[in-house]
Amino acid sequence: MERRDFLKLSLGGLAAVAVPIAVWQLATEPVQAEAFGERFRGTSKGRVLVAGGSEWQVAADFGEDCPVLGMSAQDDQLLVKLGFQGFDFHLKSSDGRVWRSLEA
Repeated sequence: MERRDFLKLSLGGLAAVAVPIAVWQLATEPVQAEAFGERFRGTSKGRVLVAGGSEWQVAADFGEDCPVLGMSAQDDQLLVKLGFQGFDFHLKSSDGRVWRSLEA
């Protein structure tokens, strides 16, 4: 094997490992938004937490199969992006506790 071929294989293998690790790290970082005068946090375990004093309280639990990938506040609504089996979908809430799907 020539040096050039070896370097291509080595760097390609490194990239194949580094990209999934970077994606996994992004998925495990909590996402946050402020809405309704409260602070919300989404987790990789599918929970939406609300700040309650010095502790976080569970506002919603979508299950470990649905990590919270994104969260934002918009027009008096809290929007979350959830993942499920390689796909993602969005839900909205007007209070952080009752969730509805977005209209198409």
